[in-house]
Amino acid sequence: MTIGIGRDDDNSCNDINLSKLAVIAAFLTLTGDFLAFILTLLELQEQNLQSQADDKKNTIKLRIIELEDELCKMKRELDD
Repeated sequence: MTIGIGRDDDNSCNDINLSKLAVIAAFLTLTGDFLAFILTLLELQEQNLQSQADDKKNTIKLRIIELEDELCKMKRELDD
């Protein structure tokens, strides 16, 4: 289906093919949705990596506390 724009129907440059316009609009919509999907995946991956890094830091902190406690016990045994 073709719609003429303007008063001069002889000028083919002013005709818009609605089917082509719909395909272009669908393509742009799908492209935008795909980009949003990729950005969401990247954000989730970043959050997962950050969570893993935080878990590792907490594990290391707990291990340091355990070692400090053990060191204090050993020091007390030497002092006695």
